[in-house]
Formats: sequence, structure tokens, C-alpha cells
Amino acid sequence: MALYSDSYCKSDKQTLNPGSALYQQVACFLGLAEWALSLGFVNEEPQGLQGLPGRLCTPVSCRYQFHRTPVHRTEGQRHGAHAYFQDINVIFLGAMHPSDLREYLEGPPMVVEVHDRDRKSEGCSCKPALFGEDPLDPYLNLQTLISPKETENNPFETQDKMWDPYGVAQVSFADLLLGHKYLTLVVPVHSCEPKAMRLGHDSRSRKVVGSRVPGDGLQRGPMPPGNYLEASCLLKLRVGVAVPLRAGTEALDANPTASRFGRVIFVFTSSKLSLLHGLLQDVTVINAGALGLDSCPVEDMQQILSTLKMPAKIRERLDLDVLTGFHLLDGRGHLLILEGLADRGLRRLWESHQSRVPRVEPGSYKALYNSQLRFRRRLYADLETVPYQVRLSRPLAQLVKHAALYVRNTVPRQGFQALSRVYCICRYSSRLREVITGDLLPSSSMIKELSQEFGLPISQEDLTEGKLLAASPPPAPTLEDLQSRNSALTSEIQAHRETYLQWRNATILKNSLIQ
Repeated sequence: MALYSDSYCKSDKQTLNPGSALYQQVACFLGLAEWALSLGFVNEEPQGLQGLPGRLCTPVSCRYQFHRTPVHRTEGQRHGAHAYFQDINVIFLGAMHPSDLREYLEGPPMVVEVHDRDRKSEGCSCKPALFGEDPLDPYLNLQTLISPKETENNPFETQDKMWDPYGVAQVSFADLLLGHKYLTLVVPVHSCEPKAMRLGHDSRSRKVVGSRVPGDGLQRGPMPPGNYLEASCLLKLRVGVAVPLRAGTEALDANPTASRFGRVIFVFTSSKLSLLHGLLQDVTVINAGALGLDSCPVEDMQQILSTLKMPAKIRERLDLDVLTGFHLLDGRGHLLILEGLADRGLRRLWESHQSRVPRVEPGSYKALYNSQLRFRRRLYADLETVPYQVRLSRPLAQLVKHAALYVRNTVPRQGFQALSRVYCICRYSSRLREVITGDLLPSSSMIKELSQEFGLPISQEDLTEGKLLAASPPPAPTLEDLQSRNSALTSEIQAHRETYLQWRNATILKNSLIQ
């Protein structure tokens, strides 16, 4: 297909606006790729580095997915210091919703996987074995041969699947929204996150029911990860659109079906409790009004909303003017991330908040808000109509410095991601666009996992001045008070003495009559 064919007239290109085609020409520069690929064999075979990538690995290729289009993989190229991919991928942007496309371009970068160390697929060498032929058959009762992790996966499904490390490059197309028709991007390549070893990939997993697994670690073990940063690996892409995207993005504001929702982030210290109470009260009033509870007192609104469970069909309504999100506190500061209809509830919240924003010193308060950033769907729709509250057991700055947090499998992955993203928002982020582009907003499942791992029950002291005021000591007694107190005490003693004397006399008289 020719990109610049005359069969497309100008009107047809505008019909396919915001672009009739997006084509990408990828050129990947893998500096010292052969050296990075052979790290695992440097000490064993110093003279055998030549030709190892070609013998053990498939040709170098790139793999990526633009939005919801099918995954595209380039043709493989031979291993070397430079790999060039004269690959063109045509994507018709006119088939996408304009607001959906804009949200994708403004969001996190596209991930390009650089596969330069994928092992060659081998034929299944596992032969059926009868019981008694395998040397480990007499030791089936030994539990030490099977670890608990080996029972989490089906060996017949994962036995022949291989996973190898690869490089990752993050490519952002946000500059296309500025009206550029062509972009030449050069981004660094990083190593991907390591994957947990499964059954059949661990050198200790030598036993699979009904088959004999070869113990050759060179063939079955994963390739060593590449040192892409040390090798100065770069990925170069050329992107172009037939029609600039600026005209299409300007038309989104007049489109009634465009993105509806907006988001706002508030970060402030624990001393700014007036801001917290004002924000929570505004959220309560807005949500109560959307649900027809605006005639109730504010205290009753909070109790009703905290116990209200909305059905899924009501939560998914696009015209429901409620604010959803979460409230995180750690004893030193507060973080509120809220979302709602951009032109209704969220705007009311922002305008009401602006009227009470105090003049505070830098670093104790920040609000991240951009009315131009719109989203088609809610991120926290399942967190009900009151902000989901999370009370951390320790201050956030202390939690991220804990060494055990960075030991693999010590903390659930979603809980760790939520903790790291929240810390980056509170510590480093200064604009909402940076948060969206960096994919720093934690999902609702991450927040729930964070609450389970590091959360504590919220007390009334967390939402007040920190500690209840101690009861004021009683005033010092005066001389008149002491005299009146002494006189009252004397009269009580005298009355008790008279009662005792009467009882004593009666007892003596009774004993004398008996004798």
C-alpha cells in the first residue's frame, strides 16, 4: 500500500481525520549487543564469544502495540552492534474515537520491546517415562524435592514455554498533539523486569509427572539480562501522520460525546486540617446532591453515603455527578486523588477549594489540576461515593526506605506499586500532566492492596488536631473552700461518731441482759 497514493483525495483524508495513516520506521541501535548477550559465558568461554548470539538466539526484532491495535512485530535482523529495521506499520487513526485517541497520546508512553536474546525454540525432547525408570522415582515421598511454588502452575502448560529477558523502550507521541506531522524520536533502552521462575525453568525442577526433563541449564535456563544502559543502547523511531492532529483535538471540546471526566490531586501536611475538612465536606455535599440527599443535614449525609452501596449499573453511568477517589494519610500529610465530571462536580469542587486556599509556605501544600486533561472512564468507580480512606502504619517517607520492601516476593506487587507511585506523586510531581504521562495514578485494586498490607484503622484523632486536648486542671481551692470543706468533713465525722456510739451502747446492753 502506497502512503502517498493519489487515490485518496483531500476530503477523504479529512474524513479519516485526525490522520489517515500513522507510519513508523524503526531503527534500533544496540551498541555492544554481542557483548551484553554473552555476559553469562565470559568467564567460562572467553574465546567462544564469536557467534554465540547467532547459535543460541533468534534474530533481533522489536515488538509493540499502538493502543488497541493488533500487536506488531518487526522482521528479525542479524545480531551485531547495529540493527536496522526498515519496517513500516500503517495504522488508520480515523477508525478510533478522537477523544480516545487523544487520551492515549497524552497518557503513558508506548512500550517497545527489543528482543535480542530470545532463545531458539527446540523440539520437545521429553519422552514418556514409566514409573521406576526415573532416578528420582524412589524419592517421591521427600517433600524437599518439590517447593510450594512449583505447585502453583500446571506443569503440562508451562513445561514447553520459555521466557527470556528483553529490552524496553518507552516512546511518547504527545508531541503529535502540537501539530507536528513528523517526529524523530531517540529513546534509551532499559532492561525489563525479571520474571519469577516457574516449573520447568528452575534448575532444581528436574521432575515432571510422566516425562523426563533434560537437566541442561544452557538450553533450559533463561538468557542473562542485557546491560543496555552500560552499552548505550538507543531506539530510533520516525513517526508521521498525513493530517496534523491539532484540528482534530480542538474539535473535541464541541463534541458532546467527548471525554467527560477530570481528575485533581491535593497534597498537604497534617497541620492543614481546615483544607481537609473543607474538601471532605464539599465531596459529601456534591455526592449527596447527585443522589438526591441534599435535603438532609451534612452529618446525616456522611453517614448515609458511608453505608450506601451503589449497584454496578449506577456506578457505570456516565452522567452520574459524583466524586470518587481515595484519601491517604500517614500522620504527617494527606493525599487526596479525586475524579468526577469535569464540567460539573469537579469544577464545583475546584472553585469552592480556590475560595479557601490559604497562603501557605512552599512544600506544605500543592494541588495538581488541569481542566484540559479529560478522560473517558473513571479510574475509581468501584470505591463508592465517599473517598476510600487509607491510614498508613508509618509515614510514607519511612516506608519507602525500608530495606525489606525491595526484596522480591516480600510485598505483593500491587501494594509495592501503589506505595512507589504515591510517593512519587507526593515527593516529585508538580503537574498533573506529569502524573498522567508517567502512569503514576494507582488503580483501585492497588489502593485496596496497600490498605491491607500497610493500613491501620482510622481513629478520630487522625482527622482532628492529632491528639485530643487534655482536660483542663481544676482551679486552685481558696481559703473559704478549704474552710467549708473542713466544716463539712467535721460534721460527717461527728454524725458517724454518734451513730457508732449508739450501736456500741445497744450492743453492751444486749450482752448484759443475756448474762
